[in-house]
Amino acid sequence: MFFVTVLFCLTFNLSAQNRQKIVPVDSEIYQAIKSLYIAQGLALPSTTGPWSEHELLLMLNRLDQSKLKHNEQRIYDVVYDELTTDNPAFKFSGELNLEMHGHSNTEYFVLPDDFVRPINTAAPFFALQSETWILPSTYSFFELQAANTVYNTTVSTKDGRGPYAGSTFFGAASFASNLVFIPPATLNDFSMNFPYRAFVAVGGNGWNVQVGRDRLSWGPGVTGNFMVGDHIQYHNTARASVYRDNLKYTFNISAFQSPFEYFDREQTVWNIARNSRGGGTDGYNLFIAHRVEWRTLKNTLNIALTEGLIYQTEDSFAPEVFNPVFFMHNLSRRKTTNSLITVEADFSPIPLLNIYGQLAVDEFAAPNEQGETTYPSALAYMLGVQTAFPVWNGMFSASFEWALTDPYLYLRYYGDSGQQRGTVGLTYVVANRYVTNDLEERYVEEFLGYRYGGDAIVFNARGGYNRIGVWNIQANLMVLIHGTHDKWTTWQEVYAQNSTNTPRDLSASTTSHDTENHADEAVALRTAASVLTALSLSGSWNFWKNLSVYGYTDLAFVAHKDNIYGRSTADIQFGFGLQYSF
Repeated sequence: MFFVTVLFCLTFNLSAQNRQKIVPVDSEIYQAIKSLYIAQGLALPSTTGPWSEHELLLMLNRLDQSKLKHNEQRIYDVVYDELTTDNPAFKFSGELNLEMHGHSNTEYFVLPDDFVRPINTAAPFFALQSETWILPSTYSFFELQAANTVYNTTVSTKDGRGPYAGSTFFGAASFASNLVFIPPATLNDFSMNFPYRAFVAVGGNGWNVQVGRDRLSWGPGVTGNFMVGDHIQYHNTARASVYRDNLKYTFNISAFQSPFEYFDREQTVWNIARNSRGGGTDGYNLFIAHRVEWRTLKNTLNIALTEGLIYQTEDSFAPEVFNPVFFMHNLSRRKTTNSLITVEADFSPIPLLNIYGQLAVDEFAAPNEQGETTYPSALAYMLGVQTAFPVWNGMFSASFEWALTDPYLYLRYYGDSGQQRGTVGLTYVVANRYVTNDLEERYVEEFLGYRYGGDAIVFNARGGYNRIGVWNIQANLMVLIHGTHDKWTTWQEVYAQNSTNTPRDLSASTTSHDTENHADEAVALRTAASVLTALSLSGSWNFWKNLSVYGYTDLAFVAHKDNIYGRSTADIQFGFGLQYSF
C-alpha cells in the first residue's frame, strides 16, 4: 500500500497549493510569528498547537507589513518563504545527531522528574522523515528513528521510594550518548517505540483534521499549561479545528494506556513494569476536550475557553462523551468521567508588551456538597508578562511567569468514594507505554496538563535571542517550590484547613502528606516543601550549510530534596551535540 501511495503521488503532482502540512508545537516558525505579534502590539496567535501551514499563513496575514521595521521584515520574509514553498508530491528528509549528555549527582538525581529538561527530548541518533502531499487537501507524515529507549528500566530512590519508570542514561550514568549499541547502551535498549510523529491530515480553507501521533500544546504558558502541556512525548490523537480571522474551535480525542493494564489486581500494587508483552487492552483511558479561542479589541485581546474530560472505563463506552458541543461537567458520571475547565486570556496593551493568564477549575465543593468533610479544592492560577523586539537581524524575547497549583489538582478517586493505596484513580495522570527488546514494557505516567502537577508554586524568568535559521541562545531561571503531594497521592474527602483532623484541605505548598501514596509507603517522612532553583543556558548554531551544533547546561540546587527536611543537594546536568540535516 505504501508503494502504491508513492506511485500515485509521483504520477499526479497536484500539491503545489497544498498548505495542509502540520507544523509541530516546537517550531521556530510559530515562535517567530509570536514574537512579531508581541512586537506589533497584537494578542498572541492561536495557542492551540499544532497548526497547519494554512493557519500560520492566516496568522502572518494579520500583521500590518507597513509597520514592520527592517529587521522585522526580514523575519517576516523568512517565515513567508518557508510557508509558501511549493511542496513535491513526496519528500524524504532526515537528520543525524551525535549527542552526549550527563550529570554530576548520580546519588539523589536518579528519576526522570529530577531533571530540569524532560528526558524524552533527547535527540535520536538517526531520524528519517517521509512526507506526502496527496492531492491539494491531504498531508501525511512518518518518522523512522534509530534511537535508544530512555525509559528502559525501573528505578527506586536511595530511601526506597518506587519503583518508577526510569532510565540508565539519565540517572545512574554520569555520562552517556545517544549512540545505539554503544555502552552504556545495549542491544536491548534499541527503541521499538517509534514513530512518535505519524499522522494523516486533511484540510482546506479554514479547517483541518489530523489523526495519528503528535505532540500537543494548548495555552500561552512558558513553564507549561494547565489543560495540555507539551512535555508529553506524543498523543494518540484525533483532532479537528475550524478557524477564521477572529475565531477558532478545536475538538480533540486522545487515547492513553488504561491504568487497568498496569494495576496488579492480585497484589494491589502499582505495577508500572511488566515482564512480558502481548497482553490485550484492559479498559479505556481517553482525553476528550473542546476549545474555543476568540480575538477582540482590534486583535489586542485573545480569550480561550477549554473544557476537558478524562473518560475511563474497564469495558464500555458512553456515546454522549463524544458530543463536540456538550457541557461535559453536566454528565455527572463521577465513576467514569472527570472534567476540567480552563480559562485563558492574553492582552497586548501596547507594542512590545503582552500580559497573559490562566485559571484551571478541577474541583471545588458546591454548597450542597459540603458537610463535616468535603471535596478538596483543586484550582490552578498562572500570570505572566512577556516582550519581544528586533535586534540586529533577529529577535530578542523575555518573559516572567508565576504559577500556583492546589495540592489535589488533577487527582480524584475511581468509584464511589475515597481511594486507598494501590487502587486505580480517575485522574489527569496519563500513561504512555514504552517497550524494550528484552520483552519488557514500562508505563510512563505524567500529568496531562501542567508538568509539575499540583502542590506547586513556580517563578520563572527567561530571556533569549533568536536569529531564525542561524543561531539562538536562551537563559532561564526557575524557582519551583513543591509540596509533599505528587502524581501518586491518593484522593480523599477532606476536613477544613484549620481542623485537627486529617486529611485536611491544604494549599500549596504542603509540608505534610495526610493520605496514602501509591509509590511511597513512608509518606510520614515528607515534612518539608522542596525548593528547586534551576539556572539553565541553551543554544544552537547552524554554522555551515546543514550542519549545526547545540548544547545546554542546567544547574540544579534543591533544598529539602524529596520533601525530606534538611536534605540539600545539587546537580549539574548538561548535553551537547552535532546535527547534520538532509
